[in-house]
Amino acid sequence: MMRDFMNSASGICLIAGQTSSGKSTTIAAALSEMKRQGRSINTVEDPVEFDLGVIQTSVTAKQGQDNHFNTYTKALLRHDVDIESHGEVRDGVGAMDVCRKGETGQIMFSTLHTSSAVGIAHTLNEQMLVPSALLAAPDLMKLWIYQTLVRTVCPHCALLLEQAKETWSEQQKTHFAVWQASMASFNPKSLRFRNPEGCSQCVEGEKGRTTLIEMVVLDDDDRALILSRDYLAWLKALKVKGFKSVVDHANLKILRGEVDIFSAAGRVDGLFPKDTNAVYQGLWEEVKDERST
Repeated sequence: MMRDFMNSASGICLIAGQTSSGKSTTIAAALSEMKRQGRSINTVEDPVEFDLGVIQTSVTAKQGQDNHFNTYTKALLRHDVDIESHGEVRDGVGAMDVCRKGETGQIMFSTLHTSSAVGIAHTLNEQMLVPSALLAAPDLMKLWIYQTLVRTVCPHCALLLEQAKETWSEQQKTHFAVWQASMASFNPKSLRFRNPEGCSQCVEGEKGRTTLIEMVVLDDDDRALILSRDYLAWLKALKVKGFKSVVDHANLKILRGEVDIFSAAGRVDGLFPKDTNAVYQGLWEEVKDERST
């Protein structure tokens, strides 16, 4: 999906995620590959994080100059740029600037903080006041990505399921049972879990990190739902088309024994499905118990 976007003539790719989720690293890898195509690349960053061997401008805020970043990005409109990258979309002005660049016939990369790929639409429209008609403009927004990083299980000291259960709290056992019930089928022998004691090869049972990711390749059906701002309907439509969420990706790597389920849950919301009927019933039972005592 990313390479298809990289080979296009114009459009916008936005990468969302938490702080330290690898967003800048993903863009740097893409720009490094595109540089070999001989295309003109400019970046504006606060600050520059990687030396990419392209034209990179490091912009730092000065007292009393809140629009310093956008001043530099607007100046690039006078240059013949094939590919441009802005460090982060932080406000409505910056968001509109990214959209403007995407409309001028160049490839545009940027990042922002939000909790899902679908959530990019809500953040831009509801918080940064980018008109939904602009977000839904044909061939403007092409690829939206959400990613996070989670630590991987150390292969030297990882625990099997029955071993791991001996180290879990009652709450962890309950959460695992809920997760297990949500899985259609899997081989428990393939699961691996963090060893809290660790070994000489790792830190508390984990070594290295892996990326969990979800991508939305926008088409006209997506744009119509973005225009209507019916985000729940849009998410349902995406799933019908085969969209895989970051939860799906996390489950895949848990089932492969690559990541510990509780480490993944610390980075991914919704990993443990909630039965809201049971939640409300439990709350009501607690209220009744308090009254009886």
